[in-house]
Amino acid sequence: MPTQPGIGAITLTANARTVFIQWNGVVGHTYSLQFTPTLLRPFAATGPVIAQTPGVQTVSLPLPGEAGFYRVVELTP
Repeated sequence: MPTQPGIGAITLTANARTVFIQWNGVVGHTYSLQFTPTLLRPFAATGPVIAQTPGVQTVSLPLPGEAGFYRVVELTP
C-alpha cells in the first residue's frame, strides 16, 4: 500500500505586515498551524486548515508583534 507524503519542511516568508507559511498537504486532511513566542511556553493553534488542493498549502497571517516559532500538526491522516 503506497504511503502518502508527510508534511516535510515548512517554508516561512514575510513582508512588512504578513507572514506566509507553506507545507505539503493531502487533500481533505486537517492541519493545525501553531505559534509560540518562546519554546518555554505551549504552542497555541491559529485555527484548523483543511487542505483543498494537493501539494503545497499556504496560509497567510498578520505578522506577530514578536519573534517566535511556528509548527504544523496533522490532525487527520
